[in-house]
Amino acid sequence: MSRPEISVIIPYYNAVRHIERAARSLFGQSLGRRLETVWVDDGSTDGSAALLHSILSEKRADAPSAITLTHSNNRGSAAARLTGLSAASGRYIIFCDADDYVDNDAYETMLHTACTTGADMVVCDYIVERGDSRVRHTGMRDSRSLTSDMLRGKVHAGLWNKLIARHLFDSIGPLWIEGIDMWEDAWITTRAAYHAKKTAYLPRPLYHYVSNPQSYTGRFSDKSISDMLAVTEMLDEHFAATPCRDMTAALKRRARALALYYGSEERRRKARALWPDIPYRWLDITDGLPPHQRAMAFCAAHRSLAPAVKTLELIRRLAGGR
Repeated sequence: MSRPEISVIIPYYNAVRHIERAARSLFGQSLGRRLETVWVDDGSTDGSAALLHSILSEKRADAPSAITLTHSNNRGSAAARLTGLSAASGRYIIFCDADDYVDNDAYETMLHTACTTGADMVVCDYIVERGDSRVRHTGMRDSRSLTSDMLRGKVHAGLWNKLIARHLFDSIGPLWIEGIDMWEDAWITTRAAYHAKKTAYLPRPLYHYVSNPQSYTGRFSDKSISDMLAVTEMLDEHFAATPCRDMTAALKRRARALALYYGSEERRRKARALWPDIPYRWLDITDGLPPHQRAMAFCAAHRSLAPAVKTLELIRRLAGGR
């Protein structure tokens, strides 16, 4: 078999409730055998792997091929991504979360855009699904400012709506760091966008991001906040000597705000002391945070108002929000 055009890497852990929808959307891709799927079971214990193999036994001969890999224990999303990338052979790489799904022509359309434009990165729009809600989001605003837009939180830095030429992974330097599982996408996508010779925008919502509060990115803990702050420091150091160096200030504000909003009292205490050279502007914490999160971060950042956080947290929970 000739080299596949695209490898889709799907790390999963205890995804038995969602993996069938993801698998069927991938095995039904119009790109057929020009597409390769790489499934990485990160130590699941809920029968996800058995269900996946059952679906594999049903797929058509002309459906995308499937590589299945297994970690004997749960090592985290960064390690699973590294395992998947090491086995992938496609000219282009893209990722898919096991609780999400894609349109049937998603990857054929993205490949066509890459080939006709000569781009080594293609970004598409996506839809966020929460219950009955369906909201379309823009994947890119301006190809010339994609890196800074991701650093500033103006567009999502996820890997799942970005088709990336394999050679970029080989040229951007260190990849994922095992154990850092929050904002690990941003560590890859911002640097890939910066080093890409050409980036193309596809204004179609081909990817369906299904909000799952139980996923790693759906749960903020002191561990995930520590990961997020570590990635922020790494990106700040990486872009220090580039034209994007000033954009990391916005990233620091955002990371600090999230630590103040979601962190334990000890984490909030530490977050108040982060990056004293970056002014704290509560009205401009981040372009991405909604007003109620800005209000909570502002209260958490000021000791005299800290008790108000509990009240705002109660209001948030009663309203059913995150």
